[in-house]
Amino acid sequence: MSGGQISSWNDLGKAGGTGWQIAGTGDFNGDGTSDILLYNQTYQAVGDWTMSGRKISSWNDLGRAGGTGWQIAGTGDFNGDRTSDILWYNPANQVAGVWMMANSHVTGWSNLGQTNGSPIFVA
Repeated sequence: MSGGQISSWNDLGKAGGTGWQIAGTGDFNGDGTSDILLYNQTYQAVGDWTMSGRKISSWNDLGRAGGTGWQIAGTGDFNGDRTSDILWYNPANQVAGVWMMANSHVTGWSNLGQTNGSPIFVA
C-alpha cells in the first residue's frame, strides 16, 4: 500500500489443495518478516508459509488442532519472545489456549481456561 492505494500485487499461488484458508499473519520464525498462517478445518491441519520479501521461502507443517471444534482466533506475541504465537478458541466448551511458537515450530501449549461466555476478540 502507498497512500491508501495498492502499489503492487504478488500472486503467491494456491494453498496446497482444497479446504485451506488464510487464518492470519505473524512472524512465526522470528526473522522480522510477517509469515502467512493457513488452516484446513476439515483436516484440522495448520501450517505457515515462511515469507522472504514477497515470496514464499518454505512451508511449515505445524500439526493438527487439539480435537474437534477448535478455531484459530488470532495471532500475537503472547509470551514476549518476539515471535508470533497462535490463539485458539473452542466455542463448544468456551476454552481458549495458545500455541507458543519458535522458528516455525509449536513449542508449547498454554491453556487459558474457560472464557465464561465472553467472546474472544483479537485486535
